[in-house]
Amino acid sequence: MCIIIVVPKGEKLPSIDTIKECWYRNPDGAGYCYLSGGLVAGRKGFMNFDKFMNSVTNNVTSGPAILHFRIATTGSVVPGNTHPFPVSKMVTDLKALRWKSQIGVAHNGVIHRYAVKNAYDLSDTQLFIKGFLSKPRIYKRLRFKGTQKEVYREAGSKLAILDSSGVIRLFGDFIQDKGLYYSNSSYKPYKKEKWVWELYDKKNAEKDLDDVPYLWDVYPRPSVCEYRDRECYECDYLDYNYGKATCLLDDNEEERFELL
Repeated sequence: MCIIIVVPKGEKLPSIDTIKECWYRNPDGAGYCYLSGGLVAGRKGFMNFDKFMNSVTNNVTSGPAILHFRIATTGSVVPGNTHPFPVSKMVTDLKALRWKSQIGVAHNGVIHRYAVKNAYDLSDTQLFIKGFLSKPRIYKRLRFKGTQKEVYREAGSKLAILDSSGVIRLFGDFIQDKGLYYSNSSYKPYKKEKWVWELYDKKNAEKDLDDVPYLWDVYPRPSVCEYRDRECYECDYLDYNYGKATCLLDDNEEERFELL
């Protein structure tokens, strides 16, 4: 799903630990864009962390800037498919590892309408830019609320767009943290949840877990969805007191769940 880090004007880059967290949790390549000579300059296609950090720190001391770390959904895991992108209809521009443009774009999510196989091995984001955002009536009018709403309706996910005047426009819900903006929480250190069996040593490994009084509060048990007739982990909204939930795979049906 990727992550975008937005550095507003005057703000410093995040710590190296934060950048490293984003890199390793979104491992399919990275890039960034910033202002240079009155245009937005992009550097992308980094598949090595040290090379990425050297480039960023040499070119960006403070915002405005956008950093992007990719998890591939559509499009191959290749340098040319990393973000950010210039606004252009040209495949060569969208694949370029160094570019300058009036506008730079980074995306987090999947734009399903554009998530299709194609002869150029373009990602959904690249196809969205090529087929929609690069239209003059769109990119030349991004300062207008009506156009912004149209862009968000078309994308249906998170975008960060930097223009040559230094304005950054965010589409979707971003997390504000210490002056910076993140498109999701994967910049935070990952906390691995312990499984139940890790609570016990070998001596107690045969212990019946039903005898553990606090197990219910700490680790909700798996559930069987009667609607799907098998174990189901799709739904995060189980009511464990009454065994009721709305099946996320069928928005129109309320289903009962039987707790094991």
